[in-house]
Amino acid sequence: MVKQSEGKLPEGKALRAEVANIWVRIQGKSRAIVLGKRLQFLERRPR
Repeated sequence: MVKQSEGKLPEGKALRAEVANIWVRIQGKSRAIVLGKRLQFLERRPR
């Protein structure tokens, strides 16, 4: 009983870590896209 519960906990943590990594990647991509658009916008503006 105890060994089974111990075996399940790391799996849950691993799944959470995977979801967190995917979420961070999605946010990182969206931020990179937004930053790229801002840079393009600033470059197009006449100084």
